[in-house]
Amino acid sequence: MSDWVVDLVEELTKLGCECAEAEAATKLLEDNRKSVLAKIKLKFSHINSDAGRETEARASDEFFEFNNTLSVARERSTIMRVRYNAQDMLCRLRQTQASLKKSEINAQMAHHA
Repeated sequence: MSDWVVDLVEELTKLGCECAEAEAATKLLEDNRKSVLAKIKLKFSHINSDAGRETEARASDEFFEFNNTLSVARERSTIMRVRYNAQDMLCRLRQTQASLKKSEINAQMAHHA
């Protein structure tokens, strides 16, 4: 197997792992969003209504920071997915090019035989 093929596959594998890690981190944050909000709401127990506690919790710096972290994670996940897809497309393109070249060589050999 050519060195460039090995390099492409290794890069695709690396990007795939990084993409999976980024997506897992994003999912973890998304899965914990309601729990984080509930925990922050406890800090506003002096407010009589649940709606009032939730409003204060959603307006808190802590929840704002959590949402910023989630936003950064989503952005990283999307970027990693784009990079992975681009590398995958490059691998497929190179595979197609190699197949076409092989077909051309076979056609030339058949023509000269």
